[in-house]
Order: sequence, then structure tokens, then C-alpha cells
Amino acid sequence: MSRNALWEKFFGDANCVSNYHFHSYEYLDDLGFMPFAREMFDGWSEGEGVIAKVGEKFVSLGCTPDEPFEEGMQLMWLPPFVGAAEENNYGCYVLHYKQLEDGISWLASPFVLPFFRLHNHDGWRCDKPSPRDRLEERIEQDGLPPYWPGNLGLF
Repeated sequence: MSRNALWEKFFGDANCVSNYHFHSYEYLDDLGFMPFAREMFDGWSEGEGVIAKVGEKFVSLGCTPDEPFEEGMQLMWLPPFVGAAEENNYGCYVLHYKQLEDGISWLASPFVLPFFRLHNHDGWRCDKPSPRDRLEERIEQDGLPPYWPGNLGLF
């Protein structure tokens, strides 16, 4: 599949932007893994229109751009295992714009992003996993047999 066909599959055209899901999030700070959308969309006839429509929607939601969306819009890829795409073999793409004034990131996705922290990020806390939560210690503590059920052998 050519890259332009891939963009068509995921993003549709500029008219499809009205069906996207939009979010703001504080703070996405490591932008090094997100290429600029204009570079990735180079040669795709709908790319500029999609970026412009997404930018218009961001502004209507309160974004105050520090630079033109055509220059600052980035592309984020989410792997299939995060469960955001309709199919399990491609993952999905999200358009991202970082508002430098206050660090707010703006996200536009053709798919529902099923991330709890995206919707309830203020005050949410997740403790770091304990290094003591290892399989051997659980076996000692809980008395689990040191083998998998069935004929999988020792581990």
C-alpha cells in the first residue's frame, strides 16, 4: 500500500475532519518521535486540506497557535496493541500540535482514543510497579507451583 493510500485510509479527506475526535492534553513534551505532518503528507493531495481543517477546529476549541499549523502539526503513530484503531494490524495515526505558550498539546484522531488519562488526567495517579512484584516472590508468597499448567514445563 502506498503511503498516500495509507493516509487516505486513515484520515479520509478534509471533509472527514468533522468526524474526528479532539482532545487537549498537558503535557506531551518529547516531540522527537513525531515527524511533521507536512513532510509525511508530501505528495498526498488531501494533506494540506486536512491540516488546515484540523487547525481550524483546534482554534475553535481554544488553541492559540504560536506558528502556522502547516509548520507545527505533527503525526503520532499508535501501535495496534493500544487498541485505538478499528483493525488490529496497522495501529492508528493522530495529528498533534504543541501550543508553545503554555505547553498544551492538541490532538485530532479519526478514531476514539480509549485512554483513561486522556479524559481524566488531572489528579490521576498510577504508582510505579514494585520491583518486588516478581514471579519468584509471588510463587513463594502464594505457594503457586513452579510450573505452568499443562505440559509447558518448568520456568
